[in-house]
Amino acid sequence: MLNLSFSFYPIFVRSAQAEDMGNISIMLNRDLSNSNVVERKSISINKLRLRFIENYISDDDFFLKIQYENEIIGIIKGRINFDNSSVWISMFYIEKDYRKRGIGKCVYSEVEKILHSEYMIDHISVSITLTEYEEFMFWHNLGFSINRIVNNFYDYYDEKLPMIILNKKLNIAIHKYN
Repeated sequence: MLNLSFSFYPIFVRSAQAEDMGNISIMLNRDLSNSNVVERKSISINKLRLRFIENYISDDDFFLKIQYENEIIGIIKGRINFDNSSVWISMFYIEKDYRKRGIGKCVYSEVEKILHSEYMIDHISVSITLTEYEEFMFWHNLGFSINRIVNNFYDYYDEKLPMIILNKKLNIAIHKYN
């Protein structure tokens, strides 16, 4: 598990702990129509704990809680692939009442900066569904573009939804030495 942490008061971002899973589950399920969680149905505490355990199995995973003062208001979970210097963000969620305040942009930007500078990551991918215009615009405004569309990927109750994979190539600074 990668242990990332940073803050910009009153926001604190730290690795989630096992004891956080109950509060994270409650937060995620408060708004079942949220558009920032890849899985659209209610997320059970058991499923969330399995996602959390993945972090202990893999040294390349991160699962971060986003706190406003002491309240958990979001999460970001991802995995680094060191073979191709990339990251897949599998979950990114900011509670509805905290959106449109720049928190998500600041959190993502800091995670990107850390991944690029400390882990030499040069591209990041995330997936959304076709119905998520606000989320698409969030990622688009951060420099992501559509890489591909996979039809009928998600089961959303009785509906099949496509998965849109968005990618961002990070700027790579080239240092010249004389």
